[in-house]
Amino acid sequence: DALFVSAAILAALERHAEALAFLDRLAKASPHYPGLWRFKARLHAEVGDPRMAALCERAAERDSSST
Repeated sequence: DALFVSAAILAALERHAEALAFLDRLAKASPHYPGLWRFKARLHAEVGDPRMAALCERAAERDSSST
């Protein structure tokens, strides 16, 4: 939870690269964390990386269909 909250705070401060780094750590520790992949997708879109945003959206879809 701390990694997700830290990422959310950093994103609110528009420190997207740092927020994404926290989400990367969370993805390694808990790849099925609720909201992780959608949040990563949104941040990648905000920093202008549509390819990574699309990959994260696909991961979110896979994750939601596997539960």
